[in-house]
Amino acid sequence: MNQIVEEALCRDAEQILREAVSAVEPAALVRRALQEDGTGVLPGGDGRLHVVAVGKGAASMYEGFVSAIDRHVDAAIVCTLSGLPTQPLGNLSHHVTSHPLPGPESVAAGEEIYRLAQASGPSDRFVLLLSGGASSMMEMPRDGVGHDEVRETIHALHHSGATIHELNCVRKQLCRLKGGGLAAALGGATALGLILSDVIDDAEDVIGSGPLASDRTHPRQALDILRLYRLEGRTPTRILRFLRERKAEKPTGLAPSVVARVRTRVIGNGWTAARAAATEAIRLGYETEILSPNLAGEAREAGRFIAATARLVATSVGPPDGARCMVCCGESQVTLRGDGHGGSNQELALAAAIGIDGLEETLVASMDTDGVDGPTEAAGAFATGSTVSRARERGIDCGASLDKNDSHAVFASLDDLIVSGATGTNVSDLQVLLVGRRSELLTE
Repeated sequence: MNQIVEEALCRDAEQILREAVSAVEPAALVRRALQEDGTGVLPGGDGRLHVVAVGKGAASMYEGFVSAIDRHVDAAIVCTLSGLPTQPLGNLSHHVTSHPLPGPESVAAGEEIYRLAQASGPSDRFVLLLSGGASSMMEMPRDGVGHDEVRETIHALHHSGATIHELNCVRKQLCRLKGGGLAAALGGATALGLILSDVIDDAEDVIGSGPLASDRTHPRQALDILRLYRLEGRTPTRILRFLRERKAEKPTGLAPSVVARVRTRVIGNGWTAARAAATEAIRLGYETEILSPNLAGEAREAGRFIAATARLVATSVGPPDGARCMVCCGESQVTLRGDGHGGSNQELALAAAIGIDGLEETLVASMDTDGVDGPTEAAGAFATGSTVSRARERGIDCGASLDKNDSHAVFASLDDLIVSGATGTNVSDLQVLLVGRRSELLTE
């Protein structure tokens, strides 16, 4: 591929991704939700206002909330991965917690949130600002289950390629706050949940493991998931015993009186980001469509799907047809088969690179909107038709790297990582496929 064109495609992809992430900036989404709902956004009595913000967008969501209301916050708890909100209005308690596995501070945060919920009376209003990552950032193990055992179980599921629905099914059985546990703990207070969704179907009982939503799962399902991934031998004995003792129980869900006091709203999601990406691509001059709003499954299979699409599109693109852009969003997983380093977006990009090897004027960009892809400093990676050949020149076999889950080393060697730093938001993974040169590049 012409290097100048390749660099131009990377710049376009960066601009498209930047606009997508900007569209899901948490503070702006919270302010818009409050403005749209008007005075009805804080139903309930004239008592105290308690605010809890948890997740990768917590600090920004809290800032957006307090900047948009005209009243005092009596107590607030904010659980983040780093960074104190710049507007600590009210009696603010801040916890720096951990992700994707809960740490001791996650337990301390969970216990404080539970106490605040129990202290909220019938005339009080309780606001939960929830975003992706919340499941690991507030933890309160059920009686008979230890924090280290919960952490060990979730770690095993993560490395086995479990989906977010499966992970959170297990989490809800082991934590008192999840699966509607927070709503049940409220002392008669009216609750409002504003949610930034990182789940494909926006299922509120899955986002953050559903602290305000009735649980539709059961201990029997958690056991089935552990069995599916052959983890019974790696699961702590107390966890297995706890789940087995409860598997005959009938799920009850939240009491109608609790449900009546809770109102929730999803204020942003992957579709919000994907639409913004498509709008920016159109502005740049690409014929654009959203290829998939729910790309899921194994990351390498998702990459192969995008590569196959690129090959189909490449046969029909070029002057005078112009340039095409296709956008996907969703959540893919990696099943660890080797001892390499990377994340689901980098693995997706590497599989796509192998699939588009040799295609001219073709680029695939994949990134996690939170700015962190797996245990790396990267948010994702760029793949082009020249990725495989450029790697080969450096003595790297892309197929072998994919086999051992070592995508990060490939893209780091080519300087094709997407490094944005933590974005302060989190909705889904996002992929951009560009095929052909837009008009401004036709003379390059």
